[in-house]
Amino acid sequence: KGEDFYKLFQQGLDDIQAQSPDIAEFIVVGFCFGGRLAYLAGMDERVSKVISFYGGQPHVPNYFMGKSPVESLIAARSGSSVKVLSFYGGQDESIPLEDRAKTKQLLESAKINYAEEVYEQAGHAYFNDSRAERYNADAAKESWEVIKDFI
Repeated sequence: KGEDFYKLFQQGLDDIQAQSPDIAEFIVVGFCFGGRLAYLAGMDERVSKVISFYGGQPHVPNYFMGKSPVESLIAARSGSSVKVLSFYGGQDESIPLEDRAKTKQLLESAKINYAEEVYEQAGHAYFNDSRAERYNADAAKESWEVIKDFI
């Protein structure tokens, strides 16, 4: 459940800060299911940037306290300084174009700094070089450049 993840995530941030109290802000990166969880992680005010790679089902209802992952992020951080960057493969049939458009529309309407990158020639898991059948070297290389600029 989203509530269980978020509790563990906050505990993880608390543990990191206990070990390294100078760390004041975090950047979260998630892939696939983790890309969905990255939106939830962004609810914590210590998270300054969220990077979601092909985050599936960002609008699944009742995921966290009656809201979808994206709605939860909006409820917690609307108008804040959090920045969100989402990556998608244009050939990824597991993430409908409607989901991508809805994510963009909702986050921008909530005054959350949002950007997305879509690599039309890439599919799901295009960044994972251990999956030769899905890996797209050009899209992965380009993504690294976008990430460096974002960070």
